[in-house]
Amino acid sequence: MTVTSPPTISGDFEGCNSVNASSVQVVSPGATLRAGTFIALGNGFSVASGADFTAVIDPSLLSPFTWVQDDSPIAENTYNAIFHLRLDALSLAASDELEHFVGYSSNGDPQFRVVLRKNLTLMENRLVILAREDGGSFVEHSPEFLLPAGNNRIEIAWRAGDGDGEFVVSINSVPLSGLTGLNNGSSQIDFVRWGAVDGTVASTTGTMALDEFLSFR
Repeated sequence: MTVTSPPTISGDFEGCNSVNASSVQVVSPGATLRAGTFIALGNGFSVASGADFTAVIDPSLLSPFTWVQDDSPIAENTYNAIFHLRLDALSLAASDELEHFVGYSSNGDPQFRVVLRKNLTLMENRLVILAREDGGSFVEHSPEFLLPAGNNRIEIAWRAGDGDGEFVVSINSVPLSGLTGLNNGSSQIDFVRWGAVDGTVASTTGTMALDEFLSFR
């Protein structure tokens, strides 16, 4: 899938219950969607094998963000996801950060966040994970994780717990350190958003390629 202008959307989607978008025309078999509009893919959404989801970041737009939303989680206290990400065509500014994958409770509060940043010293793309605790504050893992050039397979595992909650990540099948000992026992996941979800992109330009999304308990 490609996100760009003019505002049309199309493509080959497997397991889709619904596709919703504002101010767009649904066609087939190409794929375009104007950045800043919203596309919600219902329970069981997946993108057909071999097709990329590409979000075009355009800071000149009032709302430059575009994402897909999966509503299949239902009050989950454990959540896992696998997806592929390529940033070779994205110029992420050192002063910006982009929320890429976010899990929410039913009231819309983020419970975990996967964020993209540029390392100010090495000028490398980095992935950052943050998790919300019951007091409302976010805990951020340090250090940030390097995202190599090319396609990256990212797997995240989140679990609520009273002092033993965790949010861990693997990149290209290599388990990495993560957040453990979280006090997030009252947290739950009811929907997730994936793509260019939110953040600061005043000077960021280019595209990122997404593919092969899978989520499970």
